Amino acid sequence: MKRGVLIVNNARAAIMERQAVVEATESGHIGGYSGDVWDPQPAAKDHPWRYMPNHAMTPHISGITMDAQLRYAAGTKDMLERYFKGEDFPAQNYIVKNGEIAPQYM
Repeated sequence: MKRGVLIVNNARAAIMERQAVVEATESGHIGGYSGDVWDPQPAAKDHPWRYMPNHAMTPHISGITMDAQLRYAAGTKDMLERYFKGEDFPAQNYIVKNGEIAPQYM
């Protein structure tokens, strides 16, 4: 792959070589990784993807109601707008921050 590639994995995490993804994001060969499923799931506190740079894990939302999907979309839009403005996210939006699991999930 070209250096700096962005990977959006909307298949299954198990199709990725976990440690290779970590090493490639750390070296900058992969510019970013995003997915909606961990391998294994739920991910352990020490899962290496929690600590790698330039990653985003979204909620796995298949099979939910339209109302819930609209709330997810609105929340994602809000987070992206805040990110591009350089603003911090509300505390309740974090699952992991600076490599640490948010208190509400411990």
